[in-house]
Amino acid sequence: MSTTLQQAITALKARINNAYAAVAAKGGTLPEKQNTANLAAAIQSIPTAASACTLQDFINAGGKLGYSNLSELTATVRQLDFSNVSDMQNFFRYAAFPNATLALGGDLPNTSYSYAFANVSGSGIDLDAITNNPKLSNITYLCNSSTSLVSARLSRLDVSDCQAFAYTFNNCTSLELLDITGWDLSKSTNNASMFAINNSKLTTLIGNHTLQEVENGGVMTCVGLKQNLDISRLTLLDRASLLAVIKGMADLTGQTGKTLTLGTALLEKLNTADIQLATNKNWTLA
Repeated sequence: MSTTLQQAITALKARINNAYAAVAAKGGTLPEKQNTANLAAAIQSIPTAASACTLQDFINAGGKLGYSNLSELTATVRQLDFSNVSDMQNFFRYAAFPNATLALGGDLPNTSYSYAFANVSGSGIDLDAITNNPKLSNITYLCNSSTSLVSARLSRLDVSDCQAFAYTFNNCTSLELLDITGWDLSKSTNNASMFAINNSKLTTLIGNHTLQEVENGGVMTCVGLKQNLDISRLTLLDRASLLAVIKGMADLTGQTGKTLTLGTALLEKLNTADIQLATNKNWTLA
């Protein structure tokens, strides 16, 4: 067999595999034999309209149903059973719960949460009532392009093993309240576009915590941060959130300094003591 023909066969197999992966991501049914003959039927199985299901039914089915309409969502948090869930990657991606909050209870699994809440259609995510602190292995694209989210309470997530936070909240253009209090970024080597939100409405990174709590040292975020971070698009952030980041950043005295990019609007919210705190840790505020 010629090299050219073999390359063509390899490329075709790759395209077929990618097509079936896309079908699965959008909630389609995968056939036992994933070949060209069955691809059309698999594509046709992708839900074109959101079919209602309860939150527990969604979880029991392993999530990833694609554009599923999660019915019976209320403000009441229920203890949910995630015992059969081993992977949260893409789990709630594309789920629809318009004008409602996805409020979870119970224990969440220790696993990858990449894209777990990406592209959702809903007003909020609330994990305050979960009964554990799930240890995440991957958090990239966690809420990517969830443009209708107004609030996300995520402080219960243990992100201390995550090495990249790229695109975590990218394009969350409606987000006003975010609670990532205590998030440990000490192992992160990639924060690219973590907060890439144009025309951001975000006012806080620490939920309902107060400036006094931050000043007293009890509330921080981005704990152990050792890499450059750009939050300059979050022009509405309050001083409490900015100070919580500065207090959380690692002390890089004697090491290569890093930059926290704030932009003019955010820099003007800080006082001389706030800026000096960053400088004393060998950080530049730009």
